[in-house]
Amino acid sequence: MQRQLAETLEVDRAVGLERCDDRCQGLAQHATSLLGVGLTIRDARADDAAAIASLLGQLGYETEATAVPSRLERLVIVGDRVVVAVLEDEVVGLAHLHASPTIEHESPAAKIGALVVDESHRGEGIGRALVGELEAEARARRCVLLFLTTATRREDAHAFYRRVGLEETGTRFTKTLD
Repeated sequence: MQRQLAETLEVDRAVGLERCDDRCQGLAQHATSLLGVGLTIRDARADDAAAIASLLGQLGYETEATAVPSRLERLVIVGDRVVVAVLEDEVVGLAHLHASPTIEHESPAAKIGALVVDESHRGEGIGRALVGELEAEARARRCVLLFLTTATRREDAHAFYRRVGLEETGTRFTKTLD
């Protein structure tokens, strides 16, 4: 599945409505970077492995590029969707959606498992476009809830999540299993 988002309005309709970018800074500073730029959101492929590994590293998950193709394959087998944002033939963003049935709801819930935009392209509407793509996918799968978990230390990410319509509803507890 691939979606071409060529014009500013299509790249990030909400940016235009809010008159600010993903960091709530004025559009004037990014107007030239958004105008006429073709952003493509498409399914991740094995040949995206190096870029995906780099993006995961920016999240703090050091990953060898050679490990990515088998991970993508496993995710596809279980019905997950992994998409990348491509700008001028360069992978600049990554997002992962996992939908599953729940005991709490009649319909499935969708979890954003990973969401990252390359540091050099943050604040350009790419993260919002990725979230929009995953939300559309979750709706198409008739999910009743879209959620994600995030580390407490990622305060800049928390502000972004609020701007794209997610609300803070709880605290995450984890235990690493060997």
